[in-house]
Amino acid sequence: MYFGKKSNWPNNALLVASDYGPHTTTAQYALSYSVTLNTVGDFRVECDNIGGDNTRKRLNFTVTAFCPDGEVADENGYFS
Repeated sequence: MYFGKKSNWPNNALLVASDYGPHTTTAQYALSYSVTLNTVGDFRVECDNIGGDNTRKRLNFTVTAFCPDGEVADENGYFS
């Protein structure tokens, strides 16, 4: 799993998680990553072999503003 600013792709993407098996079920391929961002900008998370197939999936998202103190933002807005 790679993470970084979209503008840094692909050469400066940061490897944040990996899992090379061996696996017998697709559920064993699960990776997770969390990050606290204090920077406004466009970001990307990218994973290979989603579901055990030779595929690549990307999630692009934009951080548009800083959260108020004590709150967390997701793609739907702010929540405490």
